[in-house]
Amino acid sequence: MLWSDLIFVFAFLPIYMICGLLCRETWAKNLVCVAASLIFIAWGRQWYYALIVLPVFPVYICGLLSKRINNRVAEAICDVIAVLTSAVFVIDLSREPTLSSAIWSVAFISFALRCVLYTRYISEGMEPERDPIALIVYFISLEGFLLPPTADYPAVRKELSSRRQSLKKMSAGLSEFIKGFALTSVCAMSLERVRLAATEYEAFPWLNALTLMIVTAAEAYMIAAGFSRMSCGLRLMAGYSAKAGIPAFAPHFKLSRHVSEIVPGSAEFIKKSFCGRSGAGVAASLAAVSLLSGIFIGFGSGAGAFAGIIILAMMIEGGEDTKPRASDAVISAILGAAAVLALLITAPGGMTGLFSAFDISAYDYDITYILNKVLLRSWPWFIVGAIALSGIPRVIFAAVRRKMSQSEQAYGGLRIAETVYCALLLILGTIAAAA
Repeated sequence: MLWSDLIFVFAFLPIYMICGLLCRETWAKNLVCVAASLIFIAWGRQWYYALIVLPVFPVYICGLLSKRINNRVAEAICDVIAVLTSAVFVIDLSREPTLSSAIWSVAFISFALRCVLYTRYISEGMEPERDPIALIVYFISLEGFLLPPTADYPAVRKELSSRRQSLKKMSAGLSEFIKGFALTSVCAMSLERVRLAATEYEAFPWLNALTLMIVTAAEAYMIAAGFSRMSCGLRLMAGYSAKAGIPAFAPHFKLSRHVSEIVPGSAEFIKKSFCGRSGAGVAASLAAVSLLSGIFIGFGSGAGAFAGIIILAMMIEGGEDTKPRASDAVISAILGAAAVLALLITAPGGMTGLFSAFDISAYDYDITYILNKVLLRSWPWFIVGAIALSGIPRVIFAAVRRKMSQSEQAYGGLRIAETVYCALLLILGTIAAAA
């Protein structure tokens, strides 16, 4: 199940939010969150319950025993658990080279990173969490599992004790969720159809290969942006504080800046998880991430390799906070291209097949009929997605907010217009998701 699935939007989410509103105490809301999150994650894969529970409790116990065992030993234990868990998850998902599996691969790697980050805070002197339910909410919360919030655990712990649901937050969160849902189901799914059309044949013409690379990179960014906004909406509805708005694409010298546009705080998250260690610890972390990326490539898990290369790039860039240089842009471009190429792999021989497609002499034609047909049908949604990820919506929304603050009449009219706009987006997104 994904946030963009109709069963989640029209059945699972309403039931979950109603149950959360009926619970008055924070502990009860957390318990509902844990139950709903476990159902959401293990939907269709019941044995995932074990893979979720098995890593969480050793990390929890290591935290409780942090004053009795060496911090380095506890960190090493939790790191090994996190690496093995993410490897098992992603290798299992690599058997189904679908968009859903790709998203879940990245989600489970992020789950492993949260385990690593928690042990880092414990080793630095943070008081360990004694409430296992609260810790599980941090690790697998429904609101942030697919595109996890990178807030540190002390901040999450504070939010868990003070979050309050209200109709105002529910309304704002629903609006954000619908906008992200529309971007994902309409624009990103159009790109997915083009990607599938480009990979219809084992050996495809060079223009299909070029289209595939461009579309894959654009789709990855668009899905991440859409899921980021849906995550923001879910967190608002659940009573957390969250930043709203679809991230705008802008060229940066460092790859970490692009990732931070989509997931605020991600650069600090990676730096805290890996770069704050000793020299030997940083070297071991680099080796582990590199090895894991190679394993994912070997098993044909493009999404796992993609996430690993992005994390590797952010680890390399996180070691220094200097002014942008030309070398930063070159390194980011090389690693970014490598990440996109890794994302294209759907089988161990996928990379070879991709490059052999650029042998122009092997073809008498440039583009398949099916791909051409899908491109012609999907180009309006490419433009809509590009506008959504540009800076134009930010300028418009800033002007609208100024207008709303000028008079109550303008505020009421614009609120009605936004409601109608969200309703239209929901209908459009539902039609696209059902297609």
